[in-house]
Amino acid sequence: MRGFIKLIRNTETDKLIGARVIAPEGGELIQQLSMAIKFGITVKDLAESFYPYLTLGEGIKLAAITFGKDVSQLSCCAS
Repeated sequence: MRGFIKLIRNTETDKLIGARVIAPEGGELIQQLSMAIKFGITVKDLAESFYPYLTLGEGIKLAAITFGKDVSQLSCCAS
């Protein structure tokens, strides 16, 4: 499946303040992202959370990881 996830964070607090999801099943991710914003979850917290492998939710983790790691350094499956 192809799609796009963009996370927007406050650079001073690292808290998630917004997101954009463009994917055929992207609506499935909105609840998780809205709860992260409501409860002040940081991008670091999202990156360090556990996600089932090969799920849409894992895309959030991969997007969060890119704040601290070059995308080209991610696994082959993340490209």
